[in-house]
Amino acid sequence: MPNANGEDAPTGRTSIHEDTNNDRVYDKTSACPQSYFKSDGAN
Repeated sequence: MPNANGEDAPTGRTSIHEDTNNDRVYDKTSACPQSYFKSDGAN
């Protein structure tokens, strides 16, 4: 059980790696903060 303000808040970021030309090498990478995604408990 959290005992401090913000202790249970999500932190970090999500990385997205893409292969844009189908050569099986990731050639595009982007990252966004975890807060960018909805955190309503739904999948």
